[in-house]
Amino acid sequence: MLFTISIPTYNRRTLLERNLKHLEELNFDKKKFEVIVVDDGSTDDTSLFLESFSKTTKLQLRHYKKENGGKHSALKLAIEKAKGAIFINTDSDDYLVKECLNVIVKKWKLYRIDENDKLAGLIGQNLNIQTQEVLGNRDFTEGFISDPIEMRFKHHLKGDKIPVIKTKIMKEYNFPKVNKNVKFIPESYLLYGVSSKYQFVYIQDFLQECDYQSGGLTSGIQQLRVNNAEGVLLTYRRYVELIPVSKSLSGYFRNYINYVRFSVLSKSIFGLFSIFDVLLIPIGFVLYCKDKMLK
Repeated sequence: MLFTISIPTYNRRTLLERNLKHLEELNFDKKKFEVIVVDDGSTDDTSLFLESFSKTTKLQLRHYKKENGGKHSALKLAIEKAKGAIFINTDSDDYLVKECLNVIVKKWKLYRIDENDKLAGLIGQNLNIQTQEVLGNRDFTEGFISDPIEMRFKHHLKGDKIPVIKTKIMKEYNFPKVNKNVKFIPESYLLYGVSSKYQFVYIQDFLQECDYQSGGLTSGIQQLRVNNAEGVLLTYRRYVELIPVSKSLSGYFRNYINYVRFSVLSKSIFGLFSIFDVLLIPIGFVLYCKDKMLK
């Protein structure tokens, strides 16, 4: 199996159907990719739809229903179940473009990603469904080799991108098992882990179209972070523990400040990792005080 395409979903039955219909239209051999849908405890008719759809589709579809635990828990299960060599995650309200898999195969071979143990995969572009404009910017040359940390903090790349990653690496840096009360761990938890050891090839090609929904994770992100301080803390702790200060001074400063901030919010003990930390701790406390007003 070449690809695993993961779709975590929660109460998005209509949008999920749109996504799956686009996967049926992909210009690619359906025997070479599998689709894993993880229903994160939906209360609508998602389960009934998936049971019916799976009986008629030509997709190699597997679907799982679990107790609601947040998107990270659904993605964690999909990673554990993945059989494809290359892993792609697409949300239920988004969809991959028709030539997506062909583009990935072409670029994978062009940049010899399988032959390079230091490369985790590709990072491609997203389009906004409504405006048909690129999300963020594309201020890099085709085939540029870097990682999400350097691209954000050193090269000022903005906007959501779509990572395409070797499945074995996704399994290596998968989400941890956490308390059931934790409903949110940012996806950067995965990318911080991968970036501690691997790099990506950045490509200019559009691989996915994105449709941000009101009431989704993106729309209420700040309140979600405060309400799930323990899960957010895991992400910042992973950064300060794994990513050296030399990779990006500003990146380390920002992540350590938030590490202190969410340590206090979740009533956890925080540690010192560099000579700068004593100076950064007060800023973390200031942000903590602002967050308390949201609770």
